[in-house]
Amino acid sequence: MAAAMILILAALGASADGGVASRNGDMANAIREMQKAGRYTFAMLINMSPADLLQSSSSSNVTFLIPSDKTLSGKTVTNATDFLLRHAIPSPMLFHHLSSLPTGSLLPSLHPGYALRVSNRGRLSIFLNNARLTSPNLCVAGMSVRCHGIDDTLGGPSVPSCLPSPPISPDPSPAVDSVANAAAPAVGPEPSPGPGSRHHVSKSSPAGHRAGADTVAFLALATFFFFYHRRQ
Repeated sequence: MAAAMILILAALGASADGGVASRNGDMANAIREMQKAGRYTFAMLINMSPADLLQSSSSSNVTFLIPSDKTLSGKTVTNATDFLLRHAIPSPMLFHHLSSLPTGSLLPSLHPGYALRVSNRGRLSIFLNNARLTSPNLCVAGMSVRCHGIDDTLGGPSVPSCLPSPPISPDPSPAVDSVANAAAPAVGPEPSPGPGSRHHVSKSSPAGHRAGADTVAFLALATFFFFYHRRQ
């Protein structure tokens, strides 16, 4: 068993070195810094992604939010591209930039329709959605790539965007239900103004419940990619 583990780790190391060699400049430096900080799994996911995914004109400046290997070992990833884009902010931000943001600030991610809400509870307690920032400034060698360690993966529903039908639906909220209820009289079966007609308005659409179910299904599908590539 020990010999098998050594062979697996050697193969992963060779794969990572090859990936770094194929990337130039700040991204290659950042990958080395991730590995030096013990974030090998996230670095491996970057190396396995298309070289132009994180080096296009829209994402050449980026901040990565990186869960630890221990955290990722208990999580699941079905799509490496989606995972990386959720954990990337399209701007190089050092810790003092993040710590200066007030609670309620929204940061875009590279994933369409997915944003990060800041909860600033003091210098040592900054949250981005569900994840707390635990290891600041892991990548500082270059100018265009920054990275910070977080204590959880960024998943689940997105912060609501301005799009009418975002790719990742937010959880149903009272505000959404109110809009649905307000629109209900327009499709009522009877135009009668009597009190009975108000009972038709009170029924809410099940769309919000379906959105929650879709989110659960996404998270439930998670294991395959991570554990498959951990064994390559």
